[in-house]
Amino acid sequence: MHDDWTPELKELIARAGITRQETADALRVSISTVNAWLKPATSKSANPTPMWAVELFRYKFKGRLSAERALQLRRAEPHAASQKN
Repeated sequence: MHDDWTPELKELIARAGITRQETADALRVSISTVNAWLKPATSKSANPTPMWAVELFRYKFKGRLSAERALQLRRAEPHAASQKN
């Protein structure tokens, strides 16, 4: 069973390009909760990120994450086209 979703949440926050405060507001949790989720697991005040937080983040930021992925693909296209020539 996968109990700590912290790596996934960190990746999603980076991909969406939002702050921890924006994450807290979107998930309706305190900034201290988000900070505790994102601390290293070895930290005494760390808490594992729950699966619901990652699922809710994906739902709320689906458009932004899709746009980010589309931008990545567009950036890769010129590189791929130049290799064909």
